[in-house]
Amino acid sequence: MYQLNLLESPRKFLKKLSDKKLLLNLCHKIEELKYNPFPVGSKKLKDNLGYRLRTGDYRILYAVDKTIQIIEIYKIGHRRDVYR
Repeated sequence: MYQLNLLESPRKFLKKLSDKKLLLNLCHKIEELKYNPFPVGSKKLKDNLGYRLRTGDYRILYAVDKTIQIIEIYKIGHRRDVYR
């Protein structure tokens, strides 16, 4: 089982999210990453920046360190803004 590490940017995004259904969906996807860091639908990003996981119109961007089994979630956002 991997350990999750949320950086400050994703924490702030989740705290100010007003749509509770979306919040629960994102939290569920994040928790699933602990057991399977490469679920169906995840995609490796170019230039070795990590991976992305789709959740509707939102994306979870994360990096995986296999040697110490840590997943670092560095950005969560709407698909039009998250890659900027």
